[in-house]
Amino acid sequence: MTRSQFRILIVLTVVSGFLGGAASSLLLGGTAAATQTAEAEVQEVVSARRFVLVDATGKARANLTALADGGPALLLCDAAGKTRADLSLSADGTPGLALCDAAGKTRVQLSLTADFGPHLVLCDADGVMRALLNLNVENGSPWITLFKDGAGAIWQVP
Repeated sequence: MTRSQFRILIVLTVVSGFLGGAASSLLLGGTAAATQTAEAEVQEVVSARRFVLVDATGKARANLTALADGGPALLLCDAAGKTRADLSLSADGTPGLALCDAAGKTRVQLSLTADFGPHLVLCDADGVMRALLNLNVENGSPWITLFKDGAGAIWQVP
């Protein structure tokens, strides 16, 4: 190959590279990812029946969902996938918070009901209720009950 043929080959290679790049840009379209992110539209409302938040490994760590009765619930999960906290609102408007141990047993429940007012329940490792704190809905006076293994209430005030 002569020197002039080599120069022509280099020029043709460079020109064909530019033309190929331009053609692929026209055919495949789109904008660069950085441009897309900068121009992303923020929506006022996003609707779904369930939202799942995952960690870097793809494990579900939080769920925002609707309960069977139609009320909303936010479930927070540990790295093993067990629900450790459950914040919910039942269809009748009763709010509740349940905290669970690593085994998945509910250990603390906090709720506010129309019939019983605010109440706090503490459970043992088996999920058995051991202590109950209520406020009387009529006069706001406190009510505390302690429970023992299947023996019912062992202490109560008032």
